[in-house]
Amino acid sequence: MKEYREGLKRRISWFWAGCVGVLILGAGLLLFARTRQEEAFMQGFVPGMQTGFLAVMVVSCLLQATRSQRALKDEALLKRMYIAETDERNRLIRDKVGNTGFNTVIGLLMLATVVAGYFDKTIFLTLLATLLCTTLIKVGMKIYYGKRY
Repeated sequence: MKEYREGLKRRISWFWAGCVGVLILGAGLLLFARTRQEEAFMQGFVPGMQTGFLAVMVVSCLLQATRSQRALKDEALLKRMYIAETDERNRLIRDKVGNTGFNTVIGLLMLATVVAGYFDKTIFLTLLATLLCTTLIKVGMKIYYGKRY
C-alpha cells in the first residue's frame, strides 16, 4: 500500500502540472493568436470548441487531483481505489481496450485540435472528426469488453 500511496502522490503532481500547462497553453494561444476573417459560424464555433476542450482538460485534471488527494487522507477510500485499480476484471478490460494509449491519443488530439483552430479551419475540423471517431471507438470497445468479460 505504501508503493500505491507514493505512486498516487506522483500522479497528483502530474495532474496539477497538466492543469497548469493547459491553462498556460490556453492563455498563450488566446493572447498571441492572430485573428482571421471567417464566416460567422466559424467565428463562434472554433473558439467555443477550443474553450470547451480546454475546460474539459482542466476540470478533468482538477477532479482527478482532488479525488487522489482525498484518498490520501482517507484510508478507506485509498483502499477502495487500490482495489478498483488492481481488480483483475477491470485490468483485463483496460488492457483489451488499450486504455492508456487511447487516453494519450485523445488528450493529444484535443490539444492539437485547440491549437489548429487558431491557424486553419480545415485542419481544425479534420482533427475534430478524428477526435470524435477515436472517442467513439474507445467507448464502443469499452462497452463491448465490459459485457464480454
